Order: sequence, then C-alpha cells, then structure tokens
Amino acid sequence: MQLDVMNRKQSKKMLSLLQKQFGFDKDLDYGILTSTKGKVYLVRKEVFDMDLSKLRIDTIGLYFGEFINSEELRISLDGSQLIGPYCRKGIVEINESEARKWVSGECLELKTHYNQFILIKYKDDYLGCGKANGDEIFNYISKSRKIDFI
Repeated sequence: MQLDVMNRKQSKKMLSLLQKQFGFDKDLDYGILTSTKGKVYLVRKEVFDMDLSKLRIDTIGLYFGEFINSEELRISLDGSQLIGPYCRKGIVEINESEARKWVSGECLELKTHYNQFILIKYKDDYLGCGKANGDEIFNYISKSRKIDFI
C-alpha cells in the first residue's frame, strides 16, 4: 500500500471538511497520511524522524477515515471517538435499543434533518459514523467490529 504524507494545503482542506461536517475546530496534532484510495491515517509526528525505507510496512497509524468524492469525509469508529467530544454539529444521539442495533451492524430508521455523514453518539460514547438521508442512517461498521447480541 502506497501512503503519502498529506501536505499543509491538503491537511487544511481535510480540517475544513471536519469543520463543515462536524463543527470540529481543533487542530489534529498528528501526521496525516493518505492512500491512493482516499483512506486517511493518523500517526505520531515522530514517525517522520525514522528511516522507514528499510522496513516492510503494510500500513501505519490509526485508520481515521476516508474521503468520499473529495467533498465528504467518512470517519472511522476510532476516528469518531477521537474527534467526537470536540464536535459541535453532525451528531445524532441514540437510545440503548438503537445503540444495540447500531453496534450489531444494522442501519437505523431515524428521521433526521441531516443529509450527510454524521457521528452516532450513545450517552458519552461515539459509536462511529453513518450516512443520513433524512429517513435512515446507513451503517458502515466493518464486520470485524460488529457485536452480536443473544
């Protein structure tokens, strides 16, 4: 996998998308890497001081999200937990039964005024990011992160 370091102009664009979608106005104090498929990874800036050319690396850092059509950013579950507490908009709070459905991988039939990617919140926990269309929120939790309830 080819990862490129995001330059200042690109990182400003990403922070602008985070501000627009979620009202996130803090600075991410991480190095930002992108793949050719638009996936975004965060790493400690000290990584850039190391000589990585002699290492065989498949991936590095925390998977933060993915650019969708370069106009939206879909945040990963870990990314939602990282930025969620600092976001002021684009958040839908759900109840316990909806949270159980969500972590099981189901979409939620919820009326919202959003037509974008939103963060899902249950009490003080951020449970990932979904795509709202006004009537439903589509779930993007990967199979490996889903929890089945008996």
